[in-house]
Amino acid sequence: MGLTVAVDLRGGDLGPQPLIEGIKRFLAETEDVEVIAYGLQSDAPLATGVHRLFFRGCEEEITTHDKPTQAVKGKKNSTLVCGIEAVKSKEAYGIVSPGNTGAVLTAAYLLLGRIKGVKRPLLMAPMPTLSGEPFVFGDLGANADVRADFFPGFAILGRVYYELLFGKENPSVYLLNIGEEEEKGRQLVKEARELLDAYPWFKGYVEPHAVWEGGYDVVVTDGFSGNVFLKTAEGVSHAVTGVLKEEIMRGGIMSKIGALMLKNAFKEMKKRFDYKTYGGAPFLGVRGLVMKMHGRSDADAAYSAVKALYRLAKGDIVGRIEERIESGGVRSG
Repeated sequence: MGLTVAVDLRGGDLGPQPLIEGIKRFLAETEDVEVIAYGLQSDAPLATGVHRLFFRGCEEEITTHDKPTQAVKGKKNSTLVCGIEAVKSKEAYGIVSPGNTGAVLTAAYLLLGRIKGVKRPLLMAPMPTLSGEPFVFGDLGANADVRADFFPGFAILGRVYYELLFGKENPSVYLLNIGEEEEKGRQLVKEARELLDAYPWFKGYVEPHAVWEGGYDVVVTDGFSGNVFLKTAEGVSHAVTGVLKEEIMRGGIMSKIGALMLKNAFKEMKKRFDYKTYGGAPFLGVRGLVMKMHGRSDADAAYSAVKALYRLAKGDIVGRIEERIESGGVRSG
């Protein structure tokens, strides 16, 4: 069969059943891959009779209430730890988990270690835009405190991820800042720009509001700013949707008729900006492929996450990162 990937069935808000449903859908349309599902023994019946789906029973689950480092070191027979150990031993190329973000990143870092030459791994994810052409953005929160010399590595990791995810060669990189002028920004950002200016694919600063318009392939920032950016975007999206529904209901019969006529447009808008479309965010820079999917992932989100995991594994993202880091950010060959 060749390629094997793993899924952690535990740690999500909706339990293992929707994850199994997403895996089944993925396997039904993809022939050259096997999936190992790590769950509690009680989850075994959910995976019974599915071709190319192999269940591994574990004794423990890491929950959202567990302290990450303590849980990873103390729950060695948890679904998450067992799954990442499979990546470490090369039984599976990569794993996706809906569990505790801190635990997923901690387990990946402690059990797999960094790729040689990577100063700090980062969490990165695709983001939608008004133009319909998504960009990849990180760090989403893995590194709240950073140094300027981390940023070239962040950019290289992001470029490899973008190339494999979207099939576009030679993506451009931008540094998130409060303005596009070179003199703007805090000292850390200015120092990072000086280092990034050495690369032909770096195109300068971009402001937060501009990235949603499209045309920016890879956008990098520190983990603190990235996490604030992400949570603000989620909050604004939720608020706008809520206000729109409220005004439609309050606007009377004509507003409701108008909303009904625009139903398909609203549906497409929701799809474009829905996290389920992309499924998960990889922790780039460790010696294995580890992806974090949303804790509220349903069957659609699980399908998208496993599909993204498969695509990155097929492209050997870890090997490509190793080559690119060794060559100083230049594609070999």
